[in-house]
Amino acid sequence: MRFLIRVSGIIQLFILVLPFPSNINASETPSAILECMTGNLPASSSIQNFEFRSESVSDDTSEDSYETGVRVLRASVYLSEYSDGQRRVLAYFHEPFEVRGARILLIEKASGNETFLYAPVFGDVRRLTGRHVSSSVNGTDFSYEDLEQLYGMAKGREMNRLPDSELNGRDVYVLQFRSEAGSGSTYQRVDVYVDKQTCVNMKMELYEKSERLRKVYMVDHDSLRKVNDQWVPYKMTMRDIRNMTETKLILHKMEIDVAFPDDMFDQSRLKEFKVQ
Repeated sequence: MRFLIRVSGIIQLFILVLPFPSNINASETPSAILECMTGNLPASSSIQNFEFRSESVSDDTSEDSYETGVRVLRASVYLSEYSDGQRRVLAYFHEPFEVRGARILLIEKASGNETFLYAPVFGDVRRLTGRHVSSSVNGTDFSYEDLEQLYGMAKGREMNRLPDSELNGRDVYVLQFRSEAGSGSTYQRVDVYVDKQTCVNMKMELYEKSERLRKVYMVDHDSLRKVNDQWVPYKMTMRDIRNMTETKLILHKMEIDVAFPDDMFDQSRLKEFKVQ
């Protein structure tokens, strides 16, 4: 069984989900599965305190050949959904010292998302375009484009439902997203594994051009907790297959439905932003 649908609005490939026991059956379309997922995001706003742990990895784990170097970053991430349904994400980095005060602002727009960056070393706010959107976020294995996907801001893709599968002993739906011509995406396709019981996105496989697997995103199922009746994964990993590196994303604290100032997510105020 295979369904195809063009998704012109938001593609939700998220971090946060609500407890939403699935009653989707095998005859449902990809849109029904997507609706199950999109219905689970916080309705208005949230604050998340994250730790990024980046390290080199190797399949050869012998003592002589295995080398690892760990770099730890800490950041607060603010999410707000506006009345028009468009989302904005602001990330503020606290540690280490060399990135302290760096800020990222993602603005979702129907005409095309915008990404802005402020770092004290620059002294001004810069808009990222083209290949810079696919570059690493402060040396982690997450790119700016990856953050858009995780916060449900990716657009303009065709969606297929692939045969159902099993992941770590749990039944999952499998959705495949293919970038449309001219989208500017780094990824030719993204395969998403959705837990049937909770509609949590448990795994993503991100493929570059020529169908080459570039990254794998995984959620640690044992880390799922309830926060204000929401299922929240507290441990996730993004592995870069080509570079043989990975970044663990650890959520330490989260608040939901937080009131933010109206101009908090304005790029003209990014330089003056202060941690809430």
